[in-house]
Amino acid sequence: IIDPHRVRSRWGTSEDVERILNDGLEMHELCFQKRADLKGAYAIAHPQITLTDPLRFFVTQFEDVIVNPQIVRQTGHKLVKMEKCMSYPDSRWAKVPRSHKCVVSYQTIEETEDGGYTITGVRTRDLKGLEAEVWQHEIDHLDATYIYDREEREPDQGAGDDGKVPSA
Repeated sequence: IIDPHRVRSRWGTSEDVERILNDGLEMHELCFQKRADLKGAYAIAHPQITLTDPLRFFVTQFEDVIVNPQIVRQTGHKLVKMEKCMSYPDSRWAKVPRSHKCVVSYQTIEETEDGGYTITGVRTRDLKGLEAEVWQHEIDHLDATYIYDREEREPDQGAGDDGKVPSA
């Protein structure tokens, strides 16, 4: 896993299927790698392993390959949970507000009749709880946003004279 960066991922296309499958295998293995006090990850996003043309996909520990995900709708009701990230293994936990429920659209990879692979049509899915949190976290990686960008801070943490927290 490489250091965090601000390179946004690009949408995956049918020309990227082989790369998605190859990099996806490495990413799946990383889900089980111990880093600092983390025992692994629920998922790994492609920008966490490459600066060179990162693609908009992530892989879960359950071998799901999620391509071109985006949040379609989310509840205004946010829960603040403690999060940590494989990109920052030696950093502190952060209080991150996430929507408890969201609807996402995405594609995945399917085997074709001739034994090849293709990107599917767009699917939608209702998520809630931990699964919604994980998808939001990974989509943030794809958009070059990190947990410390979303962190809920106490009014006196890093606040200026006006009480506002400076943006990073």
